[in-house]
Amino acid sequence: HQGFLGKLKDTHPALTSNDLRLSAMLKLNLNSKEVAGIMNISPDSVKKARHRLRKKLNLPEEADLHSFMMKL
Repeated sequence: HQGFLGKLKDTHPALTSNDLRLSAMLKLNLNSKEVAGIMNISPDSVKKARHRLRKKLNLPEEADLHSFMMKL
């Protein structure tokens, strides 16, 4: 997904490197269990990280983070 991380970083400069890694994994359509294995964290930590990312992106609670990533 060429240019994805650059576009995301341009629109939301406050994102950390971990936020960008999580975003890239979401863009690759990985589920929480797969992300947890790659990042070496628990699935609950992935859930919290997704919640924090949604908050940093100013998405409402009912908004689908995966759909947002696919549109970018």
